[in-house]
Amino acid sequence: MSVRQVTFWLFFCFILLSCRFAYAITFFDDSFNYKDDSKWNYVQKTGSIGFSGGYLELKSSSPSFPIVYSLNSGLFKFQENQVFEVRFMFTDRNYMGDGIGVGFTNSSGYPFYQFAVWNGINDNTILVHNDFNNSFYNYCNVVNSMDGSHGVGIVPLGISDGEWHVLRIEKTAKRYEVFVDKDMNNVPVFSSADNQCIPEVVFLGNPLEGGSSTWTSLKVDYVRVHDDTYELPENNKVIVLPGLGASWNEGAMVFNQAVAANEWKMTSFVKNYDSLIGALEQNGLIRDSDYFVWNYDWRKPLSEIVTDFNAYVAGLGISSGDQVDLIGHSLGGLVARIWTQENSEKVGEVITLGSPQSGAVSAYEAWNGAKVGDRFNPQSIVLNVLLQLQKKNNQNLVETVRSYAKILKDLLPTFNYLKTNGKVKVPPGNLYLGNKNATVSNIFDKFLAIIGKGEQTKEWINLGERSIFDKILGLWEQGKPLSYQQGEGDGTVLKNSAKFEGDVYTEISSDHGSIPDKAVNLVLSELGLGETIIEVATNNDPVAVFYLGSPAEMTVNCGGVGVVDTDGWVTVVNKNISDCGVNLLGTENGTYHLVMGNSGDDNSWQYSEGEIGIGETKNVSVTDKNYWYDQILRETNELLEQFGGNSNLLKIKTAAEGKSFDQLLSAYLAFRKEKKETKITTDMVSYLEKILEIEKGSVGKIELEKTRINTLSFKVLADKTALLLQRRRVNPSIWQSLNYSQAEGLLSSPSYARYFLAGKIFEIVWK
Repeated sequence: MSVRQVTFWLFFCFILLSCRFAYAITFFDDSFNYKDDSKWNYVQKTGSIGFSGGYLELKSSSPSFPIVYSLNSGLFKFQENQVFEVRFMFTDRNYMGDGIGVGFTNSSGYPFYQFAVWNGINDNTILVHNDFNNSFYNYCNVVNSMDGSHGVGIVPLGISDGEWHVLRIEKTAKRYEVFVDKDMNNVPVFSSADNQCIPEVVFLGNPLEGGSSTWTSLKVDYVRVHDDTYELPENNKVIVLPGLGASWNEGAMVFNQAVAANEWKMTSFVKNYDSLIGALEQNGLIRDSDYFVWNYDWRKPLSEIVTDFNAYVAGLGISSGDQVDLIGHSLGGLVARIWTQENSEKVGEVITLGSPQSGAVSAYEAWNGAKVGDRFNPQSIVLNVLLQLQKKNNQNLVETVRSYAKILKDLLPTFNYLKTNGKVKVPPGNLYLGNKNATVSNIFDKFLAIIGKGEQTKEWINLGERSIFDKILGLWEQGKPLSYQQGEGDGTVLKNSAKFEGDVYTEISSDHGSIPDKAVNLVLSELGLGETIIEVATNNDPVAVFYLGSPAEMTVNCGGVGVVDTDGWVTVVNKNISDCGVNLLGTENGTYHLVMGNSGDDNSWQYSEGEIGIGETKNVSVTDKNYWYDQILRETNELLEQFGGNSNLLKIKTAAEGKSFDQLLSAYLAFRKEKKETKITTDMVSYLEKILEIEKGSVGKIELEKTRINTLSFKVLADKTALLLQRRRVNPSIWQSLNYSQAEGLLSSPSYARYFLAGKIFEIVWK
């Protein structure tokens, strides 16, 4: 507390010696959803008084600070049992303090405090109290009521800035007990003597002008004065909406079955909601009674997901007129916000955590080129697994994305993010999201965005011309990415896309996946829950990912310790799939579906399948060439059912059984050219790549460069041939375009096997 502030406190303590009593019965309650001139006198001075997000905010950067005091003199009933409560937050601490108090005003309206919570840079947060022992039990503003016994005291509170706290003053049997964040132990921070005078008015802020413009800022959520029979309103039901990829159902994702909405559950390796859920329970909320976690089919268009959420809320049996509070991360927050726009009367607060309110730039790459993600997060991992599971059903991965992850189209940005030759290019439209954003200001009074910052995040994509092959396949409709410009954000969502201008938002330093962990205490404060938790350290190290969709159990061993799958999932931190072995134990007779890949590496993902029986065991390793030869055999047998006794297929089978790679590759390329088959032969390239990597081993830089140059010569030949044919108005076929696209994709990652196979595939484009 500054010298100026101490002088002020001593001054009003002296004035309180001449208090007398008055009597009135009132009840007072304000939640600060709006400015209510019938309850308060707002003295702004050179500071600011704001209403946003359901709270009052007082702040100043000039020599004076606002003060707000209740208009009704006589807020405290002349009876033995009464309670005063205020929920507050000091957002920061500076030299010039301010606070919350109860007391009275003199004839000129100047406030004097009986109890006050004050925050200043020297004494931190303190309780200041006047202790009077009076012969009369009456109001404090009667001048001659004091008998001369009085005092002033200061109690350090030791509470944190940036968090919500509750000041509670209980008046019982002619005395006061003061609590800050009252808990079950019911221990007051101060108990007065008997026969205290009764305060009249509530004050918020500071009436003084200072010699500095560095003031503590104050937020107030509510003020209530009531008797001890008053029951505080129950907290709203809370619904947590996880993000894209955080929900899973094996029947839907592996076998494309129609499943009931309540059959989706949290993806087992997703742990970044555990802290939030644990914090809700730490505050006494009971799952499926006080709070709910909504897992859902995130593959659908956004409008359908919002419709599904509407059905979910309707099925909770929440009483008519009651409200819910929504907490949504990423896509979940987008759904929560849009549903709130359509059902605002049903929502108390909606809090979004790193949600792409105006879309995400990475959605363009996923929707137009099946480039899913370059970092570890649930959405990129689960999307990669989904693509591997479903790619056989389509001719290319872009078709797979558009068939099985339609949500990505609705996540395309509504702002400019594409450039060609340095000039802004009009992006593809996103009418649904754009229309919803146009009316979002209608819910600003209940909407809080918590956004991540500190991570380089794609802001602009610099586009080049797409090839004729891309055009035939419908890839990169606006242009092909050449380079990127980075902006501020959480690594996935730009800061400016996670909030709306004109609305309240809070920034935290965090990557996208860690925001739920790092924002837990902010969320608790916003919901009025007092019990906070220690911030959880999140781990974003690379992981090896294994998923098994099958009638079997999986154990993954990455160097001595076996990890058994949970709902089909195993993730191992700081390991590569090549470091690990997989053991499968059949629980039924059927076909297993195994996906393996490294987070942040789209090119590492592998899909394989096979038959397994009850009690049968199978060992799988990405470094075991026999396993990949077996996968070639399996695919070949499937093709033989379609093409009968095709001679090239029989040669493939013989070569695979004899583990002869050169003969296998020759027969494979011959069959691919002969029958123009795409779905299975395209998929077989990944198995050929693994076999070649294992058999060839590491190669020197000279051989790698020689192979790369040879492959690029075939690519140039394919490009020139396409250009010549275009001049004759002849376009490549879909089959030729698929070959070209796959070969070009292999060039994205430098390895001997990928360069070698890319050259072979480029070679057959026009042959």
